[in-house]
Amino acid sequence: MMRKTLAVFTAVLLILIPINCFAASNGAMNLKAGQTITQSGAYYNDGVLYLELEPVCRYLSYTVTPADAGSDIRLTNGSDTIKIDPAGNQIVKDGHTLNVSYLSPEDTLGGGCMRLNGRLYMRADLLSHLLGLDVQTNETQKTVMVRGIIQNVLNIETKRNDLSEGLLTATIQYPVLSGPWNAQALETMNGIFKQAADSAVDQGRKNSKELENIAAIQKASGNEYGGTMQCSVYFDYDIKYSQNGLFSVVLSNYQYAGGAHGSTIQTSYAFDLNTGKQLALFDFMKKDSGYQKFFDAKVRNEIDSRVKEKILFENTPFQTLGDNPDFYLSGDGITFYFQQYEYFPYAAGIQEFPVSFESISQMLNPSYSRLSQKLNRTA
Repeated sequence: MMRKTLAVFTAVLLILIPINCFAASNGAMNLKAGQTITQSGAYYNDGVLYLELEPVCRYLSYTVTPADAGSDIRLTNGSDTIKIDPAGNQIVKDGHTLNVSYLSPEDTLGGGCMRLNGRLYMRADLLSHLLGLDVQTNETQKTVMVRGIIQNVLNIETKRNDLSEGLLTATIQYPVLSGPWNAQALETMNGIFKQAADSAVDQGRKNSKELENIAAIQKASGNEYGGTMQCSVYFDYDIKYSQNGLFSVVLSNYQYAGGAHGSTIQTSYAFDLNTGKQLALFDFMKKDSGYQKFFDAKVRNEIDSRVKEKILFENTPFQTLGDNPDFYLSGDGITFYFQQYEYFPYAAGIQEFPVSFESISQMLNPSYSRLSQKLNRTA
């Protein structure tokens, strides 16, 4: 078990949404970190925003050990060390491993990084996730501004378990929380995370047993099993929001049972650390604000846009999120998502639909109006 404090780290195999993706043109921009402006400190490559590592890390009191060819990049602040492995397309922070191989087509080094004119850059969305950054783009001034985010004082340990049992291999990572909050609440949350991880392993064992039985039956009938004799489980977590006394996390359960491909179930939670209450969407919203119709229209319009751009195909027409939709909190808003096959083909994966806090500020329950105010950004 490894400890991490304040700057929470995320490690679920989810597609990261490019920050300020409306700025799709390639080219250099200035980077403002605190009061320091770095010429060409930001760069758009294929519509993806990259930030120069050194000035961002200096602003946050991290040091950078640049990589030579084939070596790791290390970001260090006291006992806090982040290791970026470009060759392996992995990032490790305090024992929590993030696989970012799906980012490699845009990167010149891998690991979410690129080198340009001798300077080392990293994807803004990934860097923001790792270090806790608010990133804003001013198109008129050709400047990208970054500010640190003050996160909850919360200790997070990564509990990891690697299994190999017969036909089953499993990699399990889940969080264990501690800190100056409601102790009973943290105990309940930790129990939820552990139970979800244990259930994923149990499902993997069940899949493995069923695969053994199928293979045995076919062998007894004189046939050889034609599929892959292997089951696997990958269970991980992604802390999406840890500010303002609120904590939102996504758990990802990938299961492969020997078929053509595996499947992933995503589960999310939002907790109030002061009370331990598990929060539903209606807890955040004014009852008679019309928020349900607003969210339905937002999601419907975004689906139509993705279909029109031919990046998504809709199997079953979406009509409404319903009273208790799947969602999580992020630094910028509320993100809704759908499981594989729920509305779209398997190849579409888990589609996500973010809605900014700014756009719903008048609909928020006054108890949670702070979500849209961004009060915890540093200078």
